[in-house]
Amino acid sequence: IHGASNQIRFDTYDGQGNGEAAVADVTINANTWYHLMIVRSGTTVNIYLDGISMGAGTITKSLGLGNNSLVVGKFSVGATSYYLNGTIDEVSIYNRSLSSSKILDHYKRGVLRLNISARSCDDAVCDTETFTEFGSNATLTDISSLTDSEYFQYRLEFETDDVNYTPELNTSSVIAGFE
Repeated sequence: IHGASNQIRFDTYDGQGNGEAAVADVTINANTWYHLMIVRSGTTVNIYLDGISMGAGTITKSLGLGNNSLVVGKFSVGATSYYLNGTIDEVSIYNRSLSSSKILDHYKRGVLRLNISARSCDDAVCDTETFTEFGSNATLTDISSLTDSEYFQYRLEFETDDVNYTPELNTSSVIAGFE
């Protein structure tokens, strides 16, 4: 991310000073979390920001590193280097090109949450007991820490960090075991 020009750049260099870049012009705001994904398929490089394609470029050079290093968060022009002033989290490198729908799914997993909590109650009104939270996007949730009671309630809270997307619950099942 080249902040002075509001560009996201994907650069390759051959170690001899020869390079190519795919560039997307974007608006980057300070203190804001972004999901950035760069996909190369053949010589085409697509740059995605928050699950949306921001532009594409062509890079013909091989990505084979040889004796060179893979560098994330640094851009150099001659002897001058520019470093990302921010935090990079969850860097992933895949051995395949992801489709635009998979990229959007990755983004949504970061901004959409299903928070699960439950409570065990001694009466049907269930008005004096408090909920115990079991986490965000939980799959198989162990609720054995709850008191054994005749009544039981779940609470599911859907949250989003991006108002353009709404969390949804596609399937649900409860597996209950009794002794």
